[in-house]
Amino acid sequence: ARRPLTGAESSMLREAAEEALVLIVGQTPTYVEATQFLYRRALSHLAGEPVVHLNLENQGELWHWDAASKSAKPRPYVGADAAVAEASRLARELHALAPDQPEYLRLYLLCELDLAKIDGGVDQPLPRGADSVFARLRQYPVAVLEEVLMLALRQQRFAAAAGAIEVLGESGDGQLLISSDGTPRRLAAAVSHADRRVRFAAVAAVMKLDPRGPFPGASYLAESLGYFASTVGSRRVLIAHPRASEAQSLAGMLAELGYDADAATSGRSAFVMAQRHADYEFALISDSIQGPTVSELAGMFRQDGRLGRLPIGVMAAGDKLDRAAAVAALEPLVEAFPRPVDSATLSLLIERLRRGIGRSAVTKDERLAHAAAALDWMLQLTETPNTYGFYELAKQEPAVEIALQTPELTGRAALVLGRIGSSRAQPASEGARRC
Repeated sequence: ARRPLTGAESSMLREAAEEALVLIVGQTPTYVEATQFLYRRALSHLAGEPVVHLNLENQGELWHWDAASKSAKPRPYVGADAAVAEASRLARELHALAPDQPEYLRLYLLCELDLAKIDGGVDQPLPRGADSVFARLRQYPVAVLEEVLMLALRQQRFAAAAGAIEVLGESGDGQLLISSDGTPRRLAAAVSHADRRVRFAAVAAVMKLDPRGPFPGASYLAESLGYFASTVGSRRVLIAHPRASEAQSLAGMLAELGYDADAATSGRSAFVMAQRHADYEFALISDSIQGPTVSELAGMFRQDGRLGRLPIGVMAAGDKLDRAAAVAALEPLVEAFPRPVDSATLSLLIERLRRGIGRSAVTKDERLAHAAAALDWMLQLTETPNTYGFYELAKQEPAVEIALQTPELTGRAALVLGRIGSSRAQPASEGARRC
């Protein structure tokens, strides 16, 4: 009833809307009150405020108007997706009421991107059809798209942020990476973002823009190419426990659940291992870890661009669980739970960690696809080193050497090592040929 009241519809429809609103809220809102209400409600739903009751299968329904049948029909949604759909509807109404308001436009475009990613798959590129969200957003100036990207990151709508980056990569040029004060522009900064899909989309966009000279944040691209390349293609978990026997016991439980595990007996060694390997799906850290402590280690993870979105499970003895919970409350994506005694218990705890990361979780196959793309981009850049030497890809040699261990990547990795002059290139190439 809010839009028919303040919009340009017929007087009969406006009168009906006014009567309905008086019955619902007791008064007729002004234009300003209506737009501000829509804005607040859209933001609230985007932040996760539910709009429907979810059943035991975590599903709910929203009713939508079907133009073909000229009737309202229910549509099922999973989890919080119904709230995003409602936020998108409200933002669309808001933009229609106030099309000249930049703040409302940014929210509308953000919601459109978010819903398009939900519908098409957060691990898939945006559809590119003539009437797609992608096509509609390309009509806006890149300055608007940059603001949408910043809003998406601020609201932690990472799928929408990746979608905005996709559009930027097709809409802009190398000037998108140039800044007047030497700080990285928004797209360049996203190349080091903690969310893996945001980072990958940003790398792909920069490669598409194809800058031929240094720009603020260029080092981020080389580091991210190495990060994506350094996968061994398995489901891996990092264990940090001061007692090697306890770590080995946990590794055995994880093996029963289909995970490979690496163990560290100090906080420092765990942090170094986490930085070096891109395959960890989560980390299990004992509350008794030292050098640094579990609280310090969790903070170090969250401040590192590569580890900022890695789920962490803090394991504690029963009498220390409250203290572990206090540690977990200080950082996002950290859960505290009792030390697991068997694989069945551990499986339940892992499910809690996976729920926390939600759709941001990346599968083994997606990591392999990212690694293959990163190595292909390295080959592209090293083909003309005089043009792209400012990326200093030779520094990524250790990351590419990790990719040699993965059969699906060995050939590409050997070629990259050969291009950057690695001493490992020749034996790696011979090994690839034998395979």
